[in-house]
Formats: sequence, C-alpha cells, structure tokens
Amino acid sequence: MGRIVVAHADDDGEFATSRWRCLIPARALAQAGHQVKRIHIDKLPFTPMASVDAVLAERILTPDMVRYIRGRSDARIVFTFDDAYTKLPGYATSVLYYWRGPHKGVKKFREVLKMTDLNITPSTILNDLYRKGAAPFEYVPNFLSPLRWETKKSEEVPERETVVLGGGFSVFHQESFRDSGLADALRKATRELDIKIVLHGDEPVFQSLKARHVPFSRREFVSWYDWPDTMRQEFDIMLAPSAGGYDLYRSTLRLDEAGAARKPFIASRHGPYTGDRLGGVYVDNTKSDWYNAIEHVVEDRDFRRQLGEWGYEASKERFMDLNVDVYERVLDV
Repeated sequence: MGRIVVAHADDDGEFATSRWRCLIPARALAQAGHQVKRIHIDKLPFTPMASVDAVLAERILTPDMVRYIRGRSDARIVFTFDDAYTKLPGYATSVLYYWRGPHKGVKKFREVLKMTDLNITPSTILNDLYRKGAAPFEYVPNFLSPLRWETKKSEEVPERETVVLGGGFSVFHQESFRDSGLADALRKATRELDIKIVLHGDEPVFQSLKARHVPFSRREFVSWYDWPDTMRQEFDIMLAPSAGGYDLYRSTLRLDEAGAARKPFIASRHGPYTGDRLGGVYVDNTKSDWYNAIEHVVEDRDFRRQLGEWGYEASKERFMDLNVDVYERVLDV
C-alpha cells in the first residue's frame, strides 16, 4: 500500500474543485488501504516527505514546493487542476488567486507544468492547451462520491406541475448565458410555458437575464455536501450553457451531476459537451434551438423521466468507488 500526501487548494469553507480533484480521490484511496495524509497546500512546505511515495497537489502548486519535495523524497508528483487559468475572462483577473497575482501566477503555473511527473485534468481540450513543453498530461475525469448521489426511493421528489429549470453558476458563466442564446430563449419560455427558473451562484452571471427581463429566483451557493440533495429537491431540468473561449476547456461535471441526480439536462453543443453523453438534449447556440429543446423537455414528462434514467446509468461510471484504480495508476501506488 502506498503512502500518499494529498494537498488541496480550496479552503475548508469553499471546497469546490478540491472536492472533485482531491477530497473524493483521497477518501477512496484511504478506503482501499493506502496511507493518505490530506493537507491544505499552504502546509506542503512544512510536511515531512522522507517516507512519502506520491504527492497529489492541486492548482496552486509552486516551483518552490516542487523543489522542496524533490530535495527530500523520491515521491512521484502529480499536479491536478481543472481550469484554463491563462484563458480567464478579463473581468475575472481580480480573482486570479492561484499565485496571488495574474502575471506571476501564469509564469509559475507554466513552470510547474514542466517540473512534475504527471499533470492531470478532466478535459482533453485542456490537456492539449498546456501540453507543449510540459511533463506528460493525462485525462482523469471529476469523479463523484456515490454516498452523496445514490438516491433512495424515499428521497425522490414528486413531480411538480410547474417545471423548475436551473443550476449552479459561478462568475465565470457570464458568457455562457449571454452568448449561447439561452437568456433570450428563457425570456420567451417564461412567457409561454409553465416553468420557473432557479439559479444558484454569483450575482454577475445573472446580468444577462436581468437585461432581458427574465424572471428568476436567485439562491446563494450551498455547500458541496448539500448540493446533491439540492439538485434532487429543487430542480426538474438542469441547464448547461457553454459559449466562448473559456468554456471550451471545462469538464463534463455539470452533465455527470445531472445524471447522478436523475435530472435531464439541456446543454450547448460546445466545448466539452460533444453530444455523446446520454441523459439530455444538446442544442446549437441559438435562441430557437434552446427554446425548442426547453419546450420539448418541459412538456413531455415521460421523455424527461427517461432522460433522467439514462443519465443516471451513464453517471454511475463516474462513481469514485469504481475508479480507485485510476488514481492508483497515476500515482503509481
């Protein structure tokens, strides 16, 4: 059994990407019998390394941290991340917290990519973006924890007359709504169909809906632990708009979570949403295509239910307990 240090980047109160890239794999590896020490990455330079076989470090690994590990251990270093940090929209530079400043951060990020033993992301497109001149890259999807996503019959929510569409969105989804045609389609859909829009997330992402006078209910982000229950209880259809350059490099997590919650999705045929994932309907980024898909899925309950079941069967392949060997292989433990 291997001795592994997992260094996550999110703070305990956040735990978004760290959940998928670190916490879930760490728990599965520990359950498989490996010795796993989970720490915040800021503590990595103070962590003994002499007996460590592998380090899985997330997002804000720095060259100095890599040199610290190399000077004290022969541990295999695997760097994990899930965003195109050099492609962040201009308005988002203020949150480029990856190395406390955008320019210094990008330089260190590219340097780290050359120093590791392996870099892993949940997007082949993202891998191709950073592969040149770097250490090897490998695609490793964002796995789900089956304990949070498996649904008991007693937890199933009765069907509603008014169909609820929505999802959770960050500040980086402004283009997703504005440039996909979804905002215009929702304006028409809320006038002509018996639907309600519920969105969790950051205020800026909703500006395109407000500008088009689309009625919606806004919710604050819930914790990662509560999100599966929230999806099951609040939503009937999950929206997955994708548009512009930054969205090209996302993962399929939004579709995987929809399937795990037995909720159908409607997704842009763009970037990671290639159309080969069961459980939803794919659209071209036009107002008419979005509206037609929304109308079809909203009004055909049987179709909606069937999509949810297909999505659940597809998402089970993403359950972490079935994929521990993936991390054992990339970490070489």
